[in-house]
Amino acid sequence: MRIPKAHRSRNWSHALRPTLFQRERGSFPGSILVLSLVAVVGVFVGSVRIAAAGSPSPQLERNLVALTNVDRTSNGLTSLLEDDTLIGIARERSDDMVTRNYFSHEIPPDGQLVFSIFRQREIGYQAAGENIAWNSAAELASVQRAEQDFMNSPAHRANILRDDYNIIGVGAIPGNGKNLFTVLFMHTPDQG
Repeated sequence: MRIPKAHRSRNWSHALRPTLFQRERGSFPGSILVLSLVAVVGVFVGSVRIAAAGSPSPQLERNLVALTNVDRTSNGLTSLLEDDTLIGIARERSDDMVTRNYFSHEIPPDGQLVFSIFRQREIGYQAAGENIAWNSAAELASVQRAEQDFMNSPAHRANILRDDYNIIGVGAIPGNGKNLFTVLFMHTPDQG
């Protein structure tokens, strides 16, 4: 079955230790990357920001976190805790894609990924992943459609149901007649 363009998304996963996923090209040893078709959101790395296309929608963000946690707990996993740093980066990614009218994990103009942003901001992690989506459904239906599309995609579903992730950040930005969602997952460094 062909997925309409409006429902396509992508999923990236990254970790410091090898797993069953393919390795990310040009990254440090032991890193991984997973890509699949679904809906994706970008990140803005430049020093000058273009005016926001839309304001973040905390209600959409909370609703997507809630649906993600329902899917996790119904599969025997713990809920993820929201993290302000990840929320901020996820909002930047969504806003950048709306503002600059693109939809990709690769951030123009040089194709960086969100993991570069984590390194630039010195955010430590053991594993991290990104799901992005966009659709033009009404607000409440938009969140449900994004989560349903994620769960119907093996790579997106793998990010949602990865048992070692413990925090999440969602950035939802309405703009240009659609809602863009960036979902960042992370396993924070073990303490102790």
